Amino acid sequence: MNVHGKDAVNTSTTTTGTVLVDTLRWGIAGPGSIARRFGGQLLTSEVGSLAAVASRSRERGEAFANEFSPEGAPAVVYDSYDELFADPGIDAVYIATVHTEHVRLAMLAIEAGKHVVCEKPLSIDHAGVMRLVEAAREAGVYLAEGYMYRFHPQIARFAELLESETIGRIQHIDASFAFASDPAPDHRLADPQLAGGGILDVGGYPVSIARLVAGIAEGRSFASGTAFAEPVSLTAEGTLSAQGVDDWAAASLVFASGVTANVRTGIRLQDDNTVTVIGSKGRLVLRDPWVPSETDGSDIDVDVVGEPGRTIHIEPDRQWGLEGDAVAHNVRAGQSPQITWADSLGNAAVLDRWREAIGLRYPFEVETAFVPTADGRPLKVRGDSIMKYGTITGIDKRVSRLVLGCDNQLTIGHATAMFDHFTELGGNTFDTGYIYGNGLMERLLGRWIANRGLRDDVVVIGKERTPRTAIPSRSRGSSARPSTACRPTTSTCI
Repeated sequence: MNVHGKDAVNTSTTTTGTVLVDTLRWGIAGPGSIARRFGGQLLTSEVGSLAAVASRSRERGEAFANEFSPEGAPAVVYDSYDELFADPGIDAVYIATVHTEHVRLAMLAIEAGKHVVCEKPLSIDHAGVMRLVEAAREAGVYLAEGYMYRFHPQIARFAELLESETIGRIQHIDASFAFASDPAPDHRLADPQLAGGGILDVGGYPVSIARLVAGIAEGRSFASGTAFAEPVSLTAEGTLSAQGVDDWAAASLVFASGVTANVRTGIRLQDDNTVTVIGSKGRLVLRDPWVPSETDGSDIDVDVVGEPGRTIHIEPDRQWGLEGDAVAHNVRAGQSPQITWADSLGNAAVLDRWREAIGLRYPFEVETAFVPTADGRPLKVRGDSIMKYGTITGIDKRVSRLVLGCDNQLTIGHATAMFDHFTELGGNTFDTGYIYGNGLMERLLGRWIANRGLRDDVVVIGKERTPRTAIPSRSRGSSARPSTACRPTTSTCI
């Protein structure tokens, strides 16, 4: 794949059929603490090097570039992210800003033809991940959520032990990532306007490994990129701060196979931050699953009935560097087996459920909130739209032949993602009714129309509930029951 011109990226095909990019010129958006880890390991990358950095602080950007630029090739420093994305000399972008900026910046980078590795969470909700995956697929670029631990060799070894049933049939997973801190009220961890709290900051780690292990229990392999499963039930408890973020939260997951998991996260309470998998013959323990030592390596404890306990030592490696190099090996697929698009979509859905279970909703998620477009730009129909339209007598506007049903959008975020994309494709006709969610779908559609200022542009197929007294008995002895009827309650009824 070459998105910048014939000389920008040289590719060759390996014996496994994977496209290998010889060089990747990286741009970094947001030179914070996590970006420093990524930038530092780019210095020893197989194919990648820092070529540019964008920061709201010129001083921070220059300091980052001075520290992590390859010798003799100083990185360009930009004062805006737009300048970074417009640079034709950049092949891939690493996004390490606050959570609430991830979708917008990733969308802009994708639209500019850049490969993207975005820090977790890829989005604050499932809807945002959905938009990014679709954008990456259409643009033909690589997209990955920054769960760097998946690229460390210890996870591949861990998966091999489970797949070979070293501890027998998998029964239970216990995983945590929580730390004790005291962030200032305006710090990203404490601020609900910045999607603060533990679940979105580090809660995705234990959820992702629980889903990975549950997928292996169902016979899927990590190497194939299919080792994940979705919980059929989730219950949770937690503690919310006075500001409205989760200081501590624990969830219990049950998967279709019968495997169970307990996951914990928090920003004001330290946990042991390990992973334990219980099987029918014993247990595996990852002592340092998330950030193994770059100098000492890491260990996997294996305890099996009737055998001496043993420890498998994993040599140190550069998991952020491997995460970046994975782009070079998987540009044709657009995703790597360590963290696929489907895996990110599933993880985001579980995090949504976890937050819902403890009553955590951010101010920008309330039903009446204004939700901007994914890329922050005004909504408009795409130039490549192939939508067909018709007309209806008495209606002085065209009607898209494709109609979007408003019957499964449960949040303003999900509704906005669906309705915006439909509009971009040329759609303007929506089917709704009070029966869908007892009015919820109609309210979400109405809020979206108001947010976008499209009242005069859309056509709504409305339904209203027929009163019980208006329905005659169907037969002798039968009782009347309410039904729905299609009536012109808004613009028109087709």
